[in-house]
Amino acid sequence: MSAAWLSLLLAAGWTDPTGRLRCEVPAQFSAMPTQPWRFSRHDGLRQLVFLTVKPVREGPAARARALLERAGAVTLAESVTPPRAGGTLGEGDAQLNAVFAIAALEPTWAGVMVLGPAAADALAAEADAMMATCRRLTPSVVNGRAFDATRRLSAEVPTGHDTLEIRGAGAVQGPGYTVRLTAVQPHLGGTLAQLATEWLTSSGARLVNTAPTTAGRAGLPAVVATGTLLNNRVEYLIEVVAIDLGHGEVGGLALSAAVPAVKRAQAAFDEMLGTLELATSTTLLPK
Repeated sequence: MSAAWLSLLLAAGWTDPTGRLRCEVPAQFSAMPTQPWRFSRHDGLRQLVFLTVKPVREGPAARARALLERAGAVTLAESVTPPRAGGTLGEGDAQLNAVFAIAALEPTWAGVMVLGPAAADALAAEADAMMATCRRLTPSVVNGRAFDATRRLSAEVPTGHDTLEIRGAGAVQGPGYTVRLTAVQPHLGGTLAQLATEWLTSSGARLVNTAPTTAGRAGLPAVVATGTLLNNRVEYLIEVVAIDLGHGEVGGLALSAAVPAVKRAQAAFDEMLGTLELATSTTLLPK
């Protein structure tokens, strides 16, 4: 799978490699295409680095200090509640303030290092706010349904398909193709056709056409964008659906198929699209 295609599948947030932890990231940040644990703010003035953190007997505050110092920072302050450590990284004009904060979930902790020229208090507030969004996730495939990274959007797994997890979201796989759910996220503007096109072209695919469709048994309005992608001399069909979930939110489904597998891949894609369901309350998720 190419880095460009992987970037299309990534959700607006960080999910740890095990798929069991997720922390939300403000909309002003974008993940690095080949390093999905690193985020940069659009103005370039803030960097985020997320980690899965092994719990230690000394507690999360001490662990935050140790990890900050391991990154090369000089620690200037430490907080027990909420658990974090702050300091400086670099020297002279290149010096940045740095804060490492931890969400002490069980059985594994989540951590983020926030870097920027802003005052330490501002960085600490941002780090604390992000850690407050962290939560444990249920498995990405449960009872014959594949779930997105937020565990709010799901679809039935078509008969005869393998399941896997890609960056915290459930996916189905057949010979030569993969179908994966795109995470529920805020609808920040534009038409569904524009959004589907943006998702598709961000993978490096060339747009062929867009068409209106519906999703789920509720017939939610949606638009599918279809394109092609040449990767390592293999041609792929790429289809991305942007779905209006209501309440200012969108989600979707993404298909990548080698040309010989297109017919079966599209049948699986259409079946999943028709069985999409949305959990309307995040209280259904474990905290």
